[in-house]
Amino acid sequence: MRTRLAAGRFLSRVGRFVQSLTVMVLRPQDLLAFNRLAYSRRSSIDAWTGAGLVDSGLSEDERMLIDRVPVRAGELLILGVGGGREAVPLATMGFRVTGIDFVPELAARAEENARRRGLSIRTLVQDMTRLDVPASSYDVAWLASGTYCSIPTRRLRLELLAASAAPSSPAAISSASSSFRTNRSSGPGGSPSGGFSPG
Repeated sequence: MRTRLAAGRFLSRVGRFVQSLTVMVLRPQDLLAFNRLAYSRRSSIDAWTGAGLVDSGLSEDERMLIDRVPVRAGELLILGVGGGREAVPLATMGFRVTGIDFVPELAARAEENARRRGLSIRTLVQDMTRLDVPASSYDVAWLASGTYCSIPTRRLRLELLAASAAPSSPAAISSASSSFRTNRSSGPGGSPSGGFSPG
């Protein structure tokens, strides 16, 4: 019996490792399609939108990160809103949250989860790698930790965060990498002249 349990645990770990290899072997467009399929599964939708996860709120690292941002209210964009685990506490803090997700049911459930808690968030369903939001219109841009691998390259993740946050905005955040940048400056073409500062 013990041997079978140990073998089961080992195979489970091997399975998670093999699944993580998809990020390394898939082309960017294939990775997007893979993630869209994975997050659209009923089991994934239920897991990301369950009350237990949503009520768990921000992680300790995410709380420390948002505490370092000088903005305490304003327009906040979440790339990868999921079921609202990050959106709900950020809206509670006073941010006007707009969440983007590429799975329509996740976006709808995030709004529903916020409404059940007496909050209002706005969601948009779109490809997060081709944002269709007014440029530079958010005070804070937040890359949800579960979305990190859904946007194929680090450069694209940083470009999306920088493009959606206003030039005068004090912060753009990536909760996945615990990094942020304040007082953005732009290089040619409005792109950030430097990377994000370590968080």
